[in-house]
Amino acid sequence: MKMTPSACPKCGAILDTVTVADPAADEVTPEPNDITICIYCSVYLVFNKDMSFHILTRRERNRLPLEVRKSLDLLEEIRRQRRSVYEN
Repeated sequence: MKMTPSACPKCGAILDTVTVADPAADEVTPEPNDITICIYCSVYLVFNKDMSFHILTRRERNRLPLEVRKSLDLLEEIRRQRRSVYEN
């Protein structure tokens, strides 16, 4: 889904499209406080009220439901493994 372009606060890349992580979902409409990942630098981002982004803080992450934190941990592990494959 196309969205109003907004810059990643970490790498500055302009993000203008979102996709849903749930393959069973038909459409995705981000809302404030939803989490996304910058496709360029892989940082976790949170949508602000104006639909710009800020980097997910440790405090915000700790407040997420356990299931969501486990999913983020799994993604982190996969990313670490992929980085090690490409670095070797």
